Amino acid sequence: MPGQMNLHGSSRWKVRDKRKFLIAAMAELAGDAHLSLEGDLSATQVLDLAGASGNETAVLKRSTTWPVQDFVVLPLETDLITTIVASIGGTVPRGVLHLQIEKRGQLQLGLYDGFRPAASFFGPRLTPEFFAKLEAEGVLSRITPLSSRPKCRRRVHGKTEKCF
Repeated sequence: MPGQMNLHGSSRWKVRDKRKFLIAAMAELAGDAHLSLEGDLSATQVLDLAGASGNETAVLKRSTTWPVQDFVVLPLETDLITTIVASIGGTVPRGVLHLQIEKRGQLQLGLYDGFRPAASFFGPRLTPEFFAKLEAEGVLSRITPLSSRPKCRRRVHGKTEKCF
């Protein structure tokens, strides 16, 4: 699993609304692309979609070796986004453990371990403008690493001061 690519300095991103994020990422990356989902997909209908394959590709690989999880690779074109979203359901089920999108043979998005921020990869086709828009909409939130946070804060005479 790739490490998280930090596009905004040393920030990480927490996906607050999985469904909206997935729709935005698919729209941004659609065209000559593929999406893979891994986990318990029994609550979805993605395995029944036209073009669905249970085979790994050169880029989209299974992330869990044991226990064996459902795995599907879907073509990702603009006209298929609505169908894919409908087949997943109203929300992204908790059973979806790993999600990847490749475009033109390069991994552009990897959300692993149930979209855990430390287990996320964002490729270069997801631009700073993409992240800024989703942050403004509350779909994503920035997580500041502990190393860049002040050690503590204290109140002194009604004012907040940093302490080191």
